[in-house]
Order: sequence, then structure tokens, then C-alpha cells
Amino acid sequence: AHRKSNLKRLYGITLEEYDELLLQQNGLCAICGRFWTQFKKPFVVDHDHNTGAVRSLLCPACNTAIGLFQDDPVLWRRLLYT
Repeated sequence: AHRKSNLKRLYGITLEEYDELLLQQNGLCAICGRFWTQFKKPFVVDHDHNTGAVRSLLCPACNTAIGLFQDDPVLWRRLLYT
């Protein structure tokens, strides 16, 4: 029940919509492609921090990486071309 309310409150989606998104991604992280059962924690809802729009589901590791780069395209480019 707690997870269900958090999904609705934080991202505006239901648990059923989360499950559908996971199904659309074939159970894979949208970035690294690892299967959800490889992780102890559920996938995280990736969203645009400005608009709130849900983009995809990410494994905890990929979500942490995005967070460390603070959605900053300049930092991502530096990473890619270093």
C-alpha cells in the first residue's frame, strides 16, 4: 500500500501503470538492459524533474548515475567524450 501511494503521489502513476511500463520494457532497465530480477530493489521511475513527465524505469544503479550527473547535459557530454 505504501509503494502504491508513493507512485501516485510522486509520479502520478498507479501500480498497474508501473507494471505496464515494466512489461513494455520487457522487464529491462531502460539504460543498461539488465533484467529487474537481478536487483534486490524495484526499478525506479525515471522522470523529468522540470515537467514531472515519466520517461522510463531504471535499475537502482543507473538511477544513481543519472542523479550524480544531475540531469546536466554538459556533464553527460564530458563523460561521453573523455
